Amino acid sequence: MEINGFWLLDRRETIAQSLLKNVDFKNEHHCNMKFNSPVELAEHVSNCNFRSMTCTNQGCSTVFCASHKEKHDSICPVKIIPCEQNCSNTIMRRDMDRHCITVCPMKLVSCPFYAVGCQSPIPHCKVEQHNSDDLHSHLLFVLQSIHKEASAEDLEKQLERLKKASSSSQLADARDVRSLTYAVKEIEAKLGPMEVSSKQPENFEAN
Repeated sequence: MEINGFWLLDRRETIAQSLLKNVDFKNEHHCNMKFNSPVELAEHVSNCNFRSMTCTNQGCSTVFCASHKEKHDSICPVKIIPCEQNCSNTIMRRDMDRHCITVCPMKLVSCPFYAVGCQSPIPHCKVEQHNSDDLHSHLLFVLQSIHKEASAEDLEKQLERLKKASSSSQLADARDVRSLTYAVKEIEAKLGPMEVSSKQPENFEAN
């Protein structure tokens, strides 16, 4: 029966099932089992791999056969799943990409000292810990940017002088290139000129 040119839902499903049987030669989407009695059929229907099921994820109304439940569940866009970057949040699958690149505390960001040489990608929530753990290398990067001609040995010596001349928090509290550079220059102004190792003169032999 038609209403305003459309078939009723039950009628559409019946026709769809009939058409499916005619084209599904591998029996991947419909059951071709036959039974001798209505009782046997009723017992089978409740366990048939091809019985219709509706997705139980809130907001999804997709209908599929029981044998495809796991397949659908693995791609259902509204299924709530753990964050792919292992933060403590659970997110709809369709929102995962946006979460990972915007608000996820575990999204990777550049070190605040990237501009002077620290190229370690860090989870956003661990930037403070990284700054604390890598203060020594960050100081070397900043010193190298200030004293471009100094040797690695001279920079290490200057770093030790800075540590001895500064308070425990003066350098550790600097969280980016600008603030650490300012702190270093402020301490160096009190220490005086940087101690530079004298270079050995090169010897040339006459031919």
